[in-house]
Amino acid sequence: MKHNILKAFVTFAILFLATLWSELYGAEWYKGQLHCHSAWSDGNTLPELAVQWYKDNGYHFLALTDHSVLQLDSNKWKEVPQARIDESKKRFGDWVETKEEDGKTLVRLKPFAELAQKQNQDGKFVLIPAHEQNAGVAGFSLHGNAINITESITFPTDFPSVAAAALVWRQASLENSAKNGLEGFWMLNHPQWPYYDNSPEVLIEASDIEFYEHSTWAGPAKQQPQMPDVEKYWDVVNAFRLLAGNKPIYGVSSDDAVG
Repeated sequence: MKHNILKAFVTFAILFLATLWSELYGAEWYKGQLHCHSAWSDGNTLPELAVQWYKDNGYHFLALTDHSVLQLDSNKWKEVPQARIDESKKRFGDWVETKEEDGKTLVRLKPFAELAQKQNQDGKFVLIPAHEQNAGVAGFSLHGNAINITESITFPTDFPSVAAAALVWRQASLENSAKNGLEGFWMLNHPQWPYYDNSPEVLIEASDIEFYEHSTWAGPAKQQPQMPDVEKYWDVVNAFRLLAGNKPIYGVSSDDAVG
């Protein structure tokens, strides 16, 4: 009897795993980047070059999350390294616009609408409007990405805790998306950066936050020896959340690229 039960269980397990593998293998997967910067903020490359790099390297979607600004200004001119201008002109020709002013060569930064029109390809690649917001809250620095939004969002900072501020920031972002018929997305950025130390308690308290940047950039050990490593951080947050009957948090893999 026991042998038959074991045999039935093993058979069921094999069939279940085979079905799961078939579904996963047959699923359509998409690769994207939800945290990177361009010359619209502190990136050192032109936005069209940043977009083109991800497109050339097999990404299906991209959000340029420049600091505190959605790329909407169609008359934004900026001085950037000449090599970047030359690189862009080589790739995009006369689409790249420059002018001389006070002995400097300025280039017009392409706004989101023009970038999307140039780079989007049905079924292959889509650019998503987004920006990163960062500010000091309760003695700590809070960074979050507002994704699929229609305007630059100014987030308040007068809060007693990072958790309280993060929840309001998230809500403001999602409301902007919803009122414009979009599906919004918000995530807490790099909580373990040496200079942006959002402890696990932040994400335990702010249990409505569903996503955070699961990043090892710079590492916590040198500046914050008390901060758990990236895997333990995630385990601690989810353990306390689940014990309290709250939903888990999911990690987002991104590289916070500035070039």
